[in-house]
Amino acid sequence: MGIFEKSELGKAYEDNFLSLCDSIIKDKCCFFVGAGISKDLKYPDWKNLIKDLIAEVKRITGETIIFDERKIDENNLKEIADECKSKLSVEDYEEFLYNIFYDNPFHKFISLHSHIINLPVKVFITTNYDNCLEYTIYSNNDYDKTSINCFYYPQLDPTYLPDNSVFHVHGGINFKIPQKNKIAERFILSKKDYIRAYKEETFIDNFLSPIFTNRKVIFIGSNIEENLRAILRKSIRVEEL
Repeated sequence: MGIFEKSELGKAYEDNFLSLCDSIIKDKCCFFVGAGISKDLKYPDWKNLIKDLIAEVKRITGETIIFDERKIDENNLKEIADECKSKLSVEDYEEFLYNIFYDNPFHKFISLHSHIINLPVKVFITTNYDNCLEYTIYSNNDYDKTSINCFYYPQLDPTYLPDNSVFHVHGGINFKIPQKNKIAERFILSKKDYIRAYKEETFIDNFLSPIFTNRKVIFIGSNIEENLRAILRKSIRVEEL
């Protein structure tokens, strides 16, 4: 092989990249955004969110929930979240979530969010509870909330993907109409929440499967957890650039 000839591996990468560019041009691409792009805004990651929830249980009820970091894994955290929820009233739990993910005194987005929003991709899916993407679109459109389409679990429709839309597949607090009541119904945090939300052919499965099948999906700042991997495996062949 001459020194200027492409290797088969290099050609495969190029083909995948050109296919991705074509999908972006034809508006058949979306971003799947994870917690990695919001960590600099002092939102807690999942483990620290559970720690904060344990502290809230202690503050309100005086009860101590054991948290042994040496034995913690993804499943343990979900089970601990269930235990915490059982100790709190719905109102106290919703107040806790609202104070962290909506009534937050820190900056609402960083330059990375702006770079992502300014790319020619107009559909964003996220497992994040924060509204950083909405704030970014909001600021880029002269602070006009009508420029944003935001959807929260369980209101997820794969046949309706308008421009400047953000789909919170694990729920969140409505950016346009922030309310504390019924937040708990829209947050996927505990083991019981995940079992309910990820049952096959319901809610998240019905939303993500056709998107993974029919669109190019770019994952950014996302550690793909097992529930999502299961949907990916049955929907598409994953290609790496």
